[in-house]
Amino acid sequence: MLIRTLLATTLVIGLSGCESYRDQLVAKGYPPPYADGYHDGCLTGKQAVNGIGALHKNVPRYDQERYYAQGWEDGHRQCASTAQNEQTRRYYDERWSEHEEDWERSKRRGMARALRGDSKEQKDSN
Repeated sequence: MLIRTLLATTLVIGLSGCESYRDQLVAKGYPPPYADGYHDGCLTGKQAVNGIGALHKNVPRYDQERYYAQGWEDGHRQCASTAQNEQTRRYYDERWSEHEEDWERSKRRGMARALRGDSKEQKDSN
């Protein structure tokens, strides 16, 4: 899971510099219609996961241009997956920190009881 998160984060960071997704993909040799579709699909995928639900799709191009449609599908899948992984990671980070605080509190109480000599064994022997 950690490796997937790191790979997804690396991809997002690599694609989120000053250049747009489109510019970066074209610079890497992808056809411009594919890059346009990827950009639109990625926006749609991220927004779907975040509850916005806006559709960024040029339907006539999607229906008529194979590269645009493929780019849209790839962008949607990749960015929705990355956004979902990030959302899940944040959820578990929040829950884990709550449990970690409880555990630390319990550990401190146990140490305090032990240092006072207030253990269960002593109470049982009295």
